[in-house]
Amino acid sequence: NSKYEILTPNGFEKFDGILIQEKQGINKIVLENNQELRCTISHLVKTRDNGFKKSQDLTENDFIETADGFIKVKEIIRERISEVVYDPINVGEKHEYISNGITLIIANFYLVILFLLIQLN
Repeated sequence: NSKYEILTPNGFEKFDGILIQEKQGINKIVLENNQELRCTISHLVKTRDNGFKKSQDLTENDFIETADGFIKVKEIIRERISEVVYDPINVGEKHEYISNGITLIIANFYLVILFLLIQLN
């Protein structure tokens, strides 16, 4: 991919492309400011106190890093459904990027997300 860049904590960076797959088990994470993220249960999300955690291990006591700072998790809805998800591949140097205003990391250089690239306000 030489045409697009993806938003990271360091600004826009290059990534290799998108891997499309079907995954089982989706979490909808709602923050106190009503910001939402839908992701797979193995998706890593940056927290204030414990670094990156799998979304399946998040609780309502966690604070998630967003573009506006760390915001408390209000609710986690666990769905046992299968969905097609999109994996940005090899994002920047740290393999972190921002999706829907929330900082995420690519586990083993692949991360399953439901937001294609980013949502710009």
